[in-house]
Amino acid sequence: MGFKTSKFEHIIVLDKAVVAGKKLFPTAPSPLQKIDTLDIERQEFSDLRAIYQIKFPTQDLYTLTVSDGTKSLTYQGIGAIALRSDTFTSFDPNKSVSVKVTVQKTSTPFTHDTYTSPVTVFEKTMILAPGYKTDKKENIQISQQDGSVFIHGIVPA
Repeated sequence: MGFKTSKFEHIIVLDKAVVAGKKLFPTAPSPLQKIDTLDIERQEFSDLRAIYQIKFPTQDLYTLTVSDGTKSLTYQGIGAIALRSDTFTSFDPNKSVSVKVTVQKTSTPFTHDTYTSPVTVFEKTMILAPGYKTDKKENIQISQQDGSVFIHGIVPA
């Protein structure tokens, strides 16, 4: 077509709630079970870097939001969410945080293509604790003499 030709098209703009993530149903088709506690597993790589994997009961899209009132972190995953061990170091360890988990039904167990609105399945205020405490290095020597093991060192109480 040249510049002298005009063609008009009728465009329909839908509400964002209708097309956002293909949310065709306002709530999940089956009741979603509330989660009382989070199932968290620590996994280490060969270089001793750790991740924490939060496992969920179904293969749906879960969203984890942690907020202290001034900053907020949000992570998503299908059936599980993996977090690095240093994820929450920016939060004050003496200040409580709000932890919220929502879930949306997915079309497949491997895409973020959802067809429901988010439903809150876990919401609590808690203190974040480290997954483990760093061991202290102590000056301890171990030796063997005549079939006996001797441990020498000064260890504070």
